Amino acid sequence: MKKMTEIEILNSGMSILATELDKHKIVHHMKNQERLKNNNRYDAVLELPDLKKIIVVEVKAHFHPGHIDKFLKMCGDGADSNVLPLVVTPYISESSYTYCMENNVNVIDFSGNIYLKLSDNPICFIERYRENKNAKPVRSAGSVFTARVTRLVRALLSSPGKEWTQKELIAQAGINAGYASVVLRQMKDEGYISITDSIIRLIEPNRMLDGWLGVYRYFRHKVQSYAVEAENYEQGLDKVAKSLKETGLRFAFTGQSGAYIRTKQNATDNYAVYVSKFPDETDGLVRVKSGGNVRLFVPQDEGVFQFTTENGRYGQVVSDAQLYLDLSKMPGKDIKQADDFRELKLKFE
Repeated sequence: MKKMTEIEILNSGMSILATELDKHKIVHHMKNQERLKNNNRYDAVLELPDLKKIIVVEVKAHFHPGHIDKFLKMCGDGADSNVLPLVVTPYISESSYTYCMENNVNVIDFSGNIYLKLSDNPICFIERYRENKNAKPVRSAGSVFTARVTRLVRALLSSPGKEWTQKELIAQAGINAGYASVVLRQMKDEGYISITDSIIRLIEPNRMLDGWLGVYRYFRHKVQSYAVEAENYEQGLDKVAKSLKETGLRFAFTGQSGAYIRTKQNATDNYAVYVSKFPDETDGLVRVKSGGNVRLFVPQDEGVFQFTTENGRYGQVVSDAQLYLDLSKMPGKDIKQADDFRELKLKFE
């Protein structure tokens, strides 16, 4: 898959935009001067004289919602209602598309997705995303994101700048060598990695993470609910960790618990932990049918225990990529928190 340059992305995006504006008979023309009164430079500026509006364009080869806050600040945080921010990107996930809508940021990608709200006039409003409520979910079968194969994905995302030999990567992932060879060729064909002189390099980490997110389903894990009493969040983490350590089971925090341990993000009253099996008995955790504040997950594949981060106080936390997926999909998900975590811990260069 050929990697597009920013100028190619910009030209393609502006062509799509011009087509949509022409279709709705909205007069438009490019401005030569790309600096507005706030002295910020944009990738392009489009004037809509009849609407008395200006579209300012930001090109992103890889986009996630963490970019939105910076873009909005650059645009003056909405202080000027005549300035309309627009992101152009080759691909945008559904969660990112929704986040753009919620923050009044227009978006165009090359999969046919577009959100364009130019005024309150219905003629100037376009909302189109390729998925709908009746659409079947994206299937992971046959892709590079099936449960066991994601061990390779975790390995690559855990060290995005590393140069791997195939033998080393397969050993780290712990999967069959023949199967891994087939998957790695597929990853290369899909443009995620390069393989040169038997050296494997990850070249599209953001797109790989977005692709994994697109097919990830947390409900493929088994789950049981428990309750723990605590005066504050850290005391709850201590109790959960102590109880699970005493069982001798393998465990790793994830979701909001993992995010708090890793970054002190958004303490809540819920705890999420992967365990190798559900404990028969725990001291401090009470099994409940529903409404508990602790969820223990037995994973579909034990690869979730690979590439974890060690925390001396609480034990293991799942890999940052796995943590981002769970923040984005698990019960109590918080898209903003997931994107903040991605910006902090998965900011691939």
